[in-house]
Amino acid sequence: NTLDYAEYAAFPDGDSLFFSAYRFDYKEDRANPKRNTIKLLTASSLAGEVGPADSMKVKGVDEAKFNEMKRQHMAHYSYSESGNVMYYTLGDYVRDSATIRFDLYRCKKQSDGTWGKSEKLDALNVPGYTNTEPSVGTLPGDKHETLFFVSDRPGGKGGRDIWYSRVLGDSLNPALPLAAVNTKGDDVTPFYHAASSNLYFSTDGTDTLLRTIGGFDVYKVKYTAGGKWGKPLHMGTPINSNANDVFFVLDKESNKAYFSNNLRGNSNKSEEGCCYDIYTAEFIRPKLRAIGHHKITKAVLPFTRITLYEKGANGTLIPVANPQPDASSSYSFEVKLDKDYVLIADKMDFSSDTLAFKTPDEVWPEEIVKKLYLMPHLKLVASVWDCETGEPIYGATANFINFKDAAKSRTDLLPSTSNIQAYKIDFEQQYQVIMNKDGYQSPDTSRIVSTMGLVDSDTLFVELRLRRPDPFANFDTIILYFDNDYPKRTKFDDDSLKNATSPYLVEMRDALFKNARDTKYQDSVLINYQKTFAEYAIRNRDLFIPEYIKGLKGQKRIDDSLYVHNFFENEARANFDRFRDFTEILETVLAQGDTIIIDIQGFASPLSNPDYNLHLTNRRIATVYNMFVTYAGGFFLYRPFPGRPGEFLGYYKPDNTGQLKFSRKPNGENASKYKGPAAEDTKNLRTSIYDVRASRERRVEISGIKILRTKCKIQSD
Repeated sequence: NTLDYAEYAAFPDGDSLFFSAYRFDYKEDRANPKRNTIKLLTASSLAGEVGPADSMKVKGVDEAKFNEMKRQHMAHYSYSESGNVMYYTLGDYVRDSATIRFDLYRCKKQSDGTWGKSEKLDALNVPGYTNTEPSVGTLPGDKHETLFFVSDRPGGKGGRDIWYSRVLGDSLNPALPLAAVNTKGDDVTPFYHAASSNLYFSTDGTDTLLRTIGGFDVYKVKYTAGGKWGKPLHMGTPINSNANDVFFVLDKESNKAYFSNNLRGNSNKSEEGCCYDIYTAEFIRPKLRAIGHHKITKAVLPFTRITLYEKGANGTLIPVANPQPDASSSYSFEVKLDKDYVLIADKMDFSSDTLAFKTPDEVWPEEIVKKLYLMPHLKLVASVWDCETGEPIYGATANFINFKDAAKSRTDLLPSTSNIQAYKIDFEQQYQVIMNKDGYQSPDTSRIVSTMGLVDSDTLFVELRLRRPDPFANFDTIILYFDNDYPKRTKFDDDSLKNATSPYLVEMRDALFKNARDTKYQDSVLINYQKTFAEYAIRNRDLFIPEYIKGLKGQKRIDDSLYVHNFFENEARANFDRFRDFTEILETVLAQGDTIIIDIQGFASPLSNPDYNLHLTNRRIATVYNMFVTYAGGFFLYRPFPGRPGEFLGYYKPDNTGQLKFSRKPNGENASKYKGPAAEDTKNLRTSIYDVRASRERRVEISGIKILRTKCKIQSD
């Protein structure tokens, strides 16, 4: 800029700035006073400040290499979007006046990078009128460029108007006035910004529809996708002032604006008078700031990850930037004009938030701030456990009840390998979880869960407890049958006592040697029921059937043989098998820590005297006890098992405080149903011994099972 001359019509081109300078001597001028001529200059190493307070200062100003001075003036440099066609004006004074009349020219870049011959645009120039200030660009929806320029020719609205022509390769359409912009006054210095589809121009305010602060002011008008121009908008300060503000342009990056005004010059009504200076205004590069927030508290949510995507033509999301999350959760993004973008914010244990938006179609002076709100996750994990053992219960049914929205309630069957069910829950709600499983009792199967007042991500845990089913709930009496007069009393010379070294067995042997009916040991036996039953089963085949059918013939013989056989197989053996199954279940229950009381009753036929039968039923109970002692290598013995092998439970009051307890009842013959001469006749063994009715009286019944469970560990809130 100079103090006494005009510099204007700046046009940025890379690192250089082309502009028109009205300061050169017109040596051949015959007018008085002498007039100056206009030439194109270039400036490099640009340096300037925002706003019109200081004019732009540059270094390295030179005349443009392509100044063509076959006419008095060369000005108004511009070029096509491709950079291969340059538009400019050449002009002359109108006689001896200060008025300059311009014509439009262009030249094309050659294959070697040099500019070709100048071409006067006769299709647009109108003789006798000025044709000036070209600007070219492509309108939305058009594949051809449009050339805008200014002319005072007839057909406009006012003095000087903006005209346009479509550029069809080497040819040009006839020029038309831009009716949507032109006013009754002067409308000049058009500049089309393709990136925003905005046409910038200056008007003098003669038409009250487009008022100005003073002199010429810069306006902009947008070309819409519908093929129409919008409403012109005033650019405001600091672009506009109370002087003439003209020749507004933007660089390619839309970062910087250049314009001219004559604040320091003379007042005039022309955009080409004295004395204009070039100014620059820095525009903030279009930027966006995105901030992650907690949806409930609205506070900034530290370390939120926010990713910016550009929305492609087919709706695909193209990643643009993904800054490293930090405690501020506030990130700045560079964006483009008039583009569709999507922001996605995410953070562990929070639901992501997505925000779609479109940037303005023009440069904006401040950051656009977008806030994204992430809802914290709330999770409910319900589990079900055995209230006594603390072991997980698999395959239960979980009922989830949403008190606010019944449609969100649900029922789930847990897998056979899991005791856990997880739910996604919401804030400010109440829920209920119920766990059930067939056969289980329910001391603690339901829990109310409230999320009222919670604000942060959390996992709520609910432990529900069921009481496992009673394996003996459908227990049916187990009947163990015995041979007649069996088991016998243990004698001092029995093989099991002869070589005994155990102090207990030695004591028993010595006592029985002195008195075979010693009250302490007369009901003690060292045999278990399994051995007793094995011998009994053999006697069924070898003795009971032959003796019972002796003397019978024909069908009676066959029927009675089957009668005895069926008893041994379908009653005696079947009950023995049930007894073994029972001991396996018993083993499992004891391993869970429960205490069990077994009711055992002994029975005898009335074949002998009542006192003998009472002791006999005691001994029968003792063999069953001994089977528990020897089961699985002494499993029950070490639970701990009350008493020792050979001791009759309860008879000498041994320790009965272990997990396995016994309640015995030797009935003798008192409970016998098979009575009378046939049952008591020692001479008729067929009816008193070998008859099935007599066999059914010689038995031990496991008549009852009671589980004393450990106290359930109920989970308290």
